[in-house]
Amino acid sequence: MKCIVILILAATQVVTGQTFNIKDIYPIEQSHSYLGFKIQYMGYASVRGRFQSFRGSVYFDPKEIAKTSVSLSVQVNSIDTDNEWRDNDLRSDQWFDEKTFPFITFVSYRADKTNKGLQITGDLTIRGVTRSVTIPMTYSDVMQDVRDDTQIVFNGTITINRIDYGVEGKRWAGIRNDITAVSDSVDIELTILCKRINAGNYKNWVSNLNSPEGKLYQIASTRSAKEAVLMFGQMLETNKAKVLPSALNTAGQMLLKEGKIDDAIVLFQRNKEAFPNEAIVYESLGEAAATRGNLAEARAYYNQVLLKDPTNAEVSEILRHLR
Repeated sequence: MKCIVILILAATQVVTGQTFNIKDIYPIEQSHSYLGFKIQYMGYASVRGRFQSFRGSVYFDPKEIAKTSVSLSVQVNSIDTDNEWRDNDLRSDQWFDEKTFPFITFVSYRADKTNKGLQITGDLTIRGVTRSVTIPMTYSDVMQDVRDDTQIVFNGTITINRIDYGVEGKRWAGIRNDITAVSDSVDIELTILCKRINAGNYKNWVSNLNSPEGKLYQIASTRSAKEAVLMFGQMLETNKAKVLPSALNTAGQMLLKEGKIDDAIVLFQRNKEAFPNEAIVYESLGEAAATRGNLAEARAYYNQVLLKDPTNAEVSEILRHLR
């Protein structure tokens, strides 16, 4: 719970002296990122592992590197050391106590440019314990990849003392021949790919005209957003159980990426009426408002996201920059 509170508090922080642009927010792409660790076992063997599930965003403006910031939330139960027994032990109250503290979070509050890249300083929270850490990072230029998406890659390593965070593993704390069974020091390695998916690639999400999202986008783009909303209503009447919030949201996102903000908002508003308890509909409305430059409205929508999805680190990062 403390980790969730930290993310919400981070969202209330004001980053001053800058003009916010939603395109400076880069969501972390989990499938091409890596959060790993290495620890010495019995003084000789290096045991490696990683966390498979995490999310967050990075604020990055190449013209103002020192204002870079990041919010990250990691699911403890996604730990993977390629050994089921060991992974279950690490999730237990002997180590991370995943049931009580399901998330690890990192929220930066300072970035310093160096000759080699950046030093990102922030609050790392593990097992309810928060400590300030500084992570040396290198980063790539902002680039267009082969799919026409905009991306940037960060790499960094840091060593922490697990005992500082209450990750003790007391059953493995014995010392023999001056060697601790499991080292107190843990090396953490990060490769973070941050990506904004642009229209050229996103069109693949709506290319199948037999899918609900493809059909709705086709109608909205070739006829009108109002006609797409009417079709959506017919879909709900015909088989509401099979109509997901993602259908109208995906169609609206495609319009938004094409610069058709008003049409996108028509779809997003109808989606909110149909699915008022889904965080995704408020997130898209927030993005549309921010794209239009209505930051107060965007902030209101993004706050709704956190009420429904408190661990959404992507939105927490955006809210830090909305004044």
